[in-house]
Amino acid sequence: MNNVSNTVIQNNEITDNWTVGFVIYYGSVGMTATTNLNVTGNNISDNWYSQIDCKTVEANSTTAYNFSGNWLGSNMLNITSTPGGEPGYAAQIPVAYGGTATNPGTGASRISGDLVALIDYSPWLEAGTDMAPAQIGFQGDLSAVRVSPTSPVSGAVARIQEGVDMVTGSTVRLLAGTYTEGVNLNKPNLQLIGAGMETTIINIATLRAPTTVQVSMLSRTMSRSKT
Repeated sequence: MNNVSNTVIQNNEITDNWTVGFVIYYGSVGMTATTNLNVTGNNISDNWYSQIDCKTVEANSTTAYNFSGNWLGSNMLNITSTPGGEPGYAAQIPVAYGGTATNPGTGASRISGDLVALIDYSPWLEAGTDMAPAQIGFQGDLSAVRVSPTSPVSGAVARIQEGVDMVTGSTVRLLAGTYTEGVNLNKPNLQLIGAGMETTIINIATLRAPTTVQVSMLSRTMSRSKT
């Protein structure tokens, strides 16, 4: 995708491509940067070289792209600034179609490219189950999501809060790291689960928990609290 703005891509199966699942690419001088891109609720998985590749030659955008709420092939992601590395067209033709290409096995759950820091991938789905296979389009399982403290944020809602707002079941799983934000735990029977007391830390300015919340495997520091 290049030179395209104000776009929503939702509830699609972007899978089993011989190259990359989704590419944001500025490949020639004079291109206009893609802006206001929202790619949510999709199954982006099993693509050969990378699931999302964000790379540039010209016209770098400075705005993060929203890729929250997708299934990306695994509940643990591989985030790298190294490009996906797909070959030229002639070398892409699979053996099954008379070519020589085979899956290199390097692209699983990979988000890549020199502009990978613009991809807001968190929260992402913890499982790739299609909850309504008879319905047109991918209907992701929002009962459990994962949140990363290192993902860029493309909107006004902070990382943990976006996970809490998105989940329809009970589990928001926080990867190791430090989160600094106010949180409104406004879902019934919510489980906020960290990676460990020593590794997942929330510096909370405000905490609102009007319903029963289970908090485990994390530590928190608070300047003030409100229930």
